[in-house]
Amino acid sequence: AMLLDTGQMVDGLKYDTFSPPILVAETERGAVVAMIQAHVGHPYAVITECVVARPYQHRGYGIRLVQHMETLLRSLGVQAWITLVGESNDTARDIYTRLSIFFERQGRS
Repeated sequence: AMLLDTGQMVDGLKYDTFSPPILVAETERGAVVAMIQAHVGHPYAVITECVVARPYQHRGYGIRLVQHMETLLRSLGVQAWITLVGESNDTARDIYTRLSIFFERQGRS
């Protein structure tokens, strides 16, 4: 539901099954408010989803999830990771910039 609510779903893709690793952030009451998922390869992984429910955005959930996923990936022997960020996703760009993660804009031909 978070992917739909935040406009991050891609038309035509099925979102009913995710492969590990998946990390989630929960409130003190156990409600899942954010998630991150990656496909692990060697020497790099691809972070395919990172989403925070709208009412919980700008509270540090996204940054902490990226940090924890990076730690997990390193423990699995992954040397680097990549992700794609939509041009209009300023929140994600801010997270990666604040974490000093280099990203390059790629235009569409």
